[in-house]
Amino acid sequence: MRTVFGIDVSKASSEVAILVNSEKVHSYSFPNDAIGFSRLFHDLEQAYHPEIVFEARGVYSRRLEAFLSKPSGEQYWNLIIAFPISTLILKQSREELEHALRNSTSKRISDKRVAILTDKLLALAHQSYPAVSPSSPMLDEVRYYAQELLRLKTQRQDVLDNMIQLARTLPEYEILLSIPGIAETTAASLIGELGDVRRFKSSNQINAFIGIDLRHYQSGDYLAQEHITKRGNPYARKILFKAVHNVVSASRFHPCHIADFYGKRKRQSPNTSTKPYTIASMHRLIRCLYYLITHNKNYDYTLAKSQ
Repeated sequence: MRTVFGIDVSKASSEVAILVNSEKVHSYSFPNDAIGFSRLFHDLEQAYHPEIVFEARGVYSRRLEAFLSKPSGEQYWNLIIAFPISTLILKQSREELEHALRNSTSKRISDKRVAILTDKLLALAHQSYPAVSPSSPMLDEVRYYAQELLRLKTQRQDVLDNMIQLARTLPEYEILLSIPGIAETTAASLIGELGDVRRFKSSNQINAFIGIDLRHYQSGDYLAQEHITKRGNPYARKILFKAVHNVVSASRFHPCHIADFYGKRKRQSPNTSTKPYTIASMHRLIRCLYYLITHNKNYDYTLAKSQ
């Protein structure tokens, strides 16, 4: 089965059409920001080896190109360790390259996929020209940093798994999971950074704790524009910022009043930046989770929408 994502990029938003075996199955538009790219990434993850086609439109397509070309994954870094320079690829036989590709990932990989990746690897090796020789000490440095990235990624996942295991014993863990868009990692991270939210007298105290309460300044007739203080826990602030994006991305299948509020503020705002109404949505999310945890209730969209 061949899945193709055709993307038409414009200044503020993009149109995507999804084709399976040359038949269009779905289409939608998304903004060229973190929210839109998160939705696109979620859809790409659901497809098996998706192909992406879009026209290079100068400055309009640079953000999308940077997002799609971001290197990641176990296989990528293992190939960097094995072949930090194109010269080393060209010295290998095709059978040796196919063997290296199979060993570069812990996932099962088909012979057809191995052949495609081998062709792509050889084509890129023939196109590139090395800046250093195969005996350069810089190659050892590249291998070292690639191995460190893999080690840290594994260590990070182990820590997250332990956090989730500990969080499962707490009643607020299941409550947080009931909010659309909040998964195990986000729920465990919020519990770790916020602690027991019952110790706060109101949700406004949580706003101050993470530094999204507003700062006022007035001198005579001069009234400065309001900004958040950023004096609180920066890690909790970052987690909640991303949590809002996850809630909005998940709202296509799982509605949430916070995503409704975000969409309404975005339509009303003349500002192209998503930050102001993301911060406003963080206030709503904090107020929601504080109420749910202190009253020991799971999230209910129908009830939340009626409030």
